Amino acid sequence: MAVDARQLKPTMMILLCVSTSVWAEPGDDSLPPPPEAQAINSEAVFQLSLVLNHYDTGLVVPVTQREGAFYISSADLLRAGLPPEHVPTGEVNLSTLSQVRVEYDSAAQRLLLSVPRDWVAARVTSFGGGNARSKPHYGRGALLNYDFYTNHTGNIGGQASIWHEFRYFDENGSLSSTGYAREDFSGNNGQQEGYVRYDTTLLVTNEDEATTWSVGDVISDALSWSTSVRMGGISYGRDFSLRPDLVTWPLPAFSGEAAVPTSVDLFINGYRSGSTQLQPGPFTLTNLPYINGAGDAVLITTDALGRQVSTTLPFYVTSDLLKQGLSDGAVTLGSLRRNYGIKNFDYGPAAGSGSYRYGLTDWLTLEGHGEAAEDLALTGAGTVLKLGHFGVVNSSYTRSRMRGDSGGQVGWGYQYSTSAFSVATQHSRRDQKFGNLALYDQPTVYDTNDKPIASFSRNTDQYSLTFNMGQYGNIGAAWIGVESFDNQKTELLNLSWSRNLWGASSIYLAASRDQQQGDWTFALSLQVPLGERDSAAVTFEKTPDSGSTQRINYNHSMPSDGGFGWNMAWAKPVAVQKLSAGDAGLAQQQHRAAGRRLR
Repeated sequence: MAVDARQLKPTMMILLCVSTSVWAEPGDDSLPPPPEAQAINSEAVFQLSLVLNHYDTGLVVPVTQREGAFYISSADLLRAGLPPEHVPTGEVNLSTLSQVRVEYDSAAQRLLLSVPRDWVAARVTSFGGGNARSKPHYGRGALLNYDFYTNHTGNIGGQASIWHEFRYFDENGSLSSTGYAREDFSGNNGQQEGYVRYDTTLLVTNEDEATTWSVGDVISDALSWSTSVRMGGISYGRDFSLRPDLVTWPLPAFSGEAAVPTSVDLFINGYRSGSTQLQPGPFTLTNLPYINGAGDAVLITTDALGRQVSTTLPFYVTSDLLKQGLSDGAVTLGSLRRNYGIKNFDYGPAAGSGSYRYGLTDWLTLEGHGEAAEDLALTGAGTVLKLGHFGVVNSSYTRSRMRGDSGGQVGWGYQYSTSAFSVATQHSRRDQKFGNLALYDQPTVYDTNDKPIASFSRNTDQYSLTFNMGQYGNIGAAWIGVESFDNQKTELLNLSWSRNLWGASSIYLAASRDQQQGDWTFALSLQVPLGERDSAAVTFEKTPDSGSTQRINYNHSMPSDGGFGWNMAWAKPVAVQKLSAGDAGLAQQQHRAAGRRLR
């Protein structure tokens, strides 16, 4: 049935009016009224980046905005670096913290906090990242290392010898054995022929702890004021060579404060050593480049506007100290080795030796040493002390009792070094009855009544001074004085000069005078590299007993990845012969020596 549109129009209008009146009917509260603006802004939770004194902490934390104030968890504030004494527990209203200013950066979604500078601990920045520890690679195998040497002298004849090292290694350690065999062509020079064993040692290392176990032929550990001995036994101790990433001595740490993001350039003794970037706030620079002696460090800070501030800081660094809390030492137990290099298996009485060093602070290192045998007891203590920027002093005292005799030893010294010069002195004083393991098993030291007939020197004094003259080379002087208990003195004066020439060549000149004999000894050497693996040297020597000697040496070094190396030498001495009548004459003889080293 067709419906006329004109008939539907009044009907649709009536329905529309009814619908509208139903929607607007007062008293129908089925839907809630719209919220007020104050209710919308009363509380909101944001995930914001936390920025502390212009430093981006890298933390994204929940922040609640409630009635115009910002609330944050105390745990997040502590993670950002605020001190616990200024942070209440639980949820913290930042507006209630004194001396804290809060700013909300809605565009970057950051919460900016400004706190007093003394609230923020200095950030330690590694200069250059330090030395990264490389993971060791282990292998299993064996090697034979050897040196072959032969020479010929016109009057005496010739000889040949071969030295060897056999080594087996795997991931647990290594087993090595060394020795040599000698053959005399003339048969009348009295030197030992045949095979002689040097050392056979099992080595087990722990790189994480930087420790080494040694079993077999070992050498006891010693300090600068004690002596080491060869023993057959076992040894355990530190070996920092297993960890080349560790710096065992204290390096300077330079501190400061940056108000804005800043770049820092470091100059050591006028040479640029590196640069790094700093965030605002207190900072401490560590892991500086290796330096030694006295010098000046210049820190140049540059902000985003290019403004620079230069700060000069003096320092003194010495490798004789240990870092605070770091320890070093070793313990050796076994039997004393006799006739080393002469007999293959000759061991004496049982003995023990131990040394220990500890970095009490970055400027004080404590040392201790002990030795023991059936009729020997020895203990000693020492210190290494840094005198600010004015050098290092060392001191030690040792007491011993050997075969009923007691004695003491005292030592002290001073060192100071700069890039321009260095000075050092070392002294020791001993009682005649002082003894240690170095004297304990020496048969020529005691008479038939077991009384000592030999001992160490009574006094020892050493002085040295060196200067760096730049392009003119280095010059040095040293004086050594030794006095025995029978008042015999030995005093030596040494003078030296060295200078780099063209390329990597160098020249060396040395002179030594025996103050008691009044004799001079001279040496002049010229070193010339010839390529990557070859070098030549020309040497002239003059001694009171042997006269003058001219020597030419050519060396072909062994490649680092294995192979052969060799050297050859030629010498021409002019000997001084003292005649019975008291006159002196010259006798010239040709002396040719040729050596070949194979590995």
